Amino acid sequence: MATAKELLSRVTVIEENKQVSKNDVFKPGDVVPASGIYVVEHDVNNPHHEVTCIQGKIFPPSNKVKHPRYRIVHQAIHIENHEDHKP
Repeated sequence: MATAKELLSRVTVIEENKQVSKNDVFKPGDVVPASGIYVVEHDVNNPHHEVTCIQGKIFPPSNKVKHPRYRIVHQAIHIENHEDHKP
């Protein structure tokens, strides 16, 4: 598996307001395409839960299950990228 630094080096441009479909599925190691609330889907024995993910970071692996998947629930602009809060 590639390191986070290696994955980020492959990303040439991260679009600031990229729209993510609720049908898009992401796995650990993928670059988070847009900041927001994501549901982490596990197997049938583990309940799903919601997490906040930040654009440009890497979706992490799970300590409990082998193949978690991430889907966007609500997209939001990270405060550091919001026009009203930029220095």
